[in-house]
Parts: sequence; structure tokens; C-alpha cells
Amino acid sequence: MEHIELIKDSYHDSVTLMLLSRNLSNLPGISHAAVLMGTSHNHELLVQTGFDSQKLSHSTSNDLIIAVKTDDQSALDAALLTVKEHFGRQKNENFSEYRPRSLSTAIKLQPDTSLALISLPGEYASAVADECLDRDLAVMIFSDNVSEKDELRLKLKARDKGLLVMGPDCGTAIIAGHPLAFANRVRRGSVGIVGASGTGIQEVSVTVHKLGQGISHAIGTGGRDLSREVGGLTMLEGIRILSANSETHVIVLISKPPHPKITKIVLTAAKQNEKPVIINFIGAEPEPIQESGAIPAATLENAAIAA
Repeated sequence: MEHIELIKDSYHDSVTLMLLSRNLSNLPGISHAAVLMGTSHNHELLVQTGFDSQKLSHSTSNDLIIAVKTDDQSALDAALLTVKEHFGRQKNENFSEYRPRSLSTAIKLQPDTSLALISLPGEYASAVADECLDRDLAVMIFSDNVSEKDELRLKLKARDKGLLVMGPDCGTAIIAGHPLAFANRVRRGSVGIVGASGTGIQEVSVTVHKLGQGISHAIGTGGRDLSREVGGLTMLEGIRILSANSETHVIVLISKPPHPKITKIVLTAAKQNEKPVIINFIGAEPEPIQESGAIPAATLENAAIAA
């Protein structure tokens, strides 16, 4: 049994929807469930999962899709009731203090804010990130579908202002002990991480925690940061921040192999840093890393153990 429900002009941030989707998928009798926005990318994900593409064709990126597969009508009823209760609770609770309708209002309510997490359709995310940087806020862009041109522009602007842009498509970060988006709650400690892989950051941070140590900061870069076009700007800024951070005693860098030109730039920055640097560039040759004075780690677990 396949149920697809479309709610027009009902935008919700993707972090909330992913958590709701996980809760629905864990209900008894549900084989697959997803609550997401009607972007073309999400259409493809649902079709790949076996949902009817024709039923999805009329949705837009501002429309909410509720998609459930089950062989049990009572399980479907329970899933839809869970969705209804979730959004009803959001509507009935008083979020006025915490959910302002503009960035200006948010900053007035929380004038000490120094970082903004952006979870919007990609077509809007870069403009909001621009406004945040203009207000001297560091930015974590959870959104994907931000152009490479906009990513480079935002990161250059942040560098000139002494700020940080994590992302776009940055799903994990831990800043001063605060897990953001899909980070794990781990103890604070002396290990700093800069990673172009959210799952890599998660594995290293959790393994460090299990080994009895902790994380000072874990800075996500987004998956394109170490491309030739973007130039590793966030990883370089992350190294600079952690190098100057008194809580951080050792630095771990995580990524798929960067562009060769960017690898040299990152290794130079690692060499100039006075703190020990452990590098897991997945599949990369260890010799250039060793020559830079850093410690190569063949796996994420090895990186955590070395840290």
C-alpha cells in the first residue's frame, strides 16, 4: 500500500523533516516513510525507493510531501496520526520567542548570536548567508543545491571578514560543545576536527569519546570545499581557528582526496601549524603527509586513535 499526500505551500526545514521521517520509519508495520519538501532531488529519491513518480509530478520545492509504504492500514493510520500530531504540536505551542519571522527579529531577540544555521531551499540559502555575513555572523549552511560560484563567493567574503562558512551541504558540526544538525553529543576535550565528510566527523568524534577523550570543535566544510574551484577555504580557515584555540591540542583533518593543488596548500598550512596534525584523506598516499610533518591515518578509526 502506497500513500502519497501533498500539502501545498507548507515549507519546513529539512533537519526537522529528516527526524520526523526517521520516527515514522521506526513505527511497527511501516516499510518506508519520508516527509520532505518537493524538490526535484527529493522526487528522485522517492522514485528510487519505489514511489509513483506520477503522483509526485505536481509538487514544488515549497510543497510538503508525506510518503508512506505499508501493508497494514492500521500502521498507515498510526503514521499519519504521528505526522498530524507533530505539526499540530508545532502549531499550538508558543514558538514566538524562538521562531521569529526574519533574521533581524532573531538577532534582536538574541543579540549575542554569533552563528547561524541555514536550512532552506538552495535557491534562497546563499542570499540568507550573505545577510548573515553582513551582520558578522558565522554560517553553517545545511542546505544543498547552492551553486559552486556562490559557495566560493561566500567563503571569500567570510575570509575577508574573519568569519567562517561551513557548507553548503554541511550536515555535521560541533562548536564549543554544541552539536549542530546531525552531530553526536560527545564530551568536550582537546581534539579539534576539520572535515569535508559529515559521517567522517561523526565517526572520529564518537571514537574519540569512547576512548575517553573529547572534542573542542568539529568544523564541517561541505563536500566541495577541497575542490580546485573552491580551494579548501573552509579547511584552511578551520586549521587557523583550531591552531589559535587554546582548548585544542591536536587537529584531525578528514576528506576524500582533495585536488592535488589543494592538497599541497592544505599540507603547507598543516606544516606551519605548531600543533600535531593527523590527516585522513581517504585513499591518499601517506608519503606527502609525512613529509609535511603531519601524521597519516589510513582509516577514520586510526585517526581517532592517533588523536
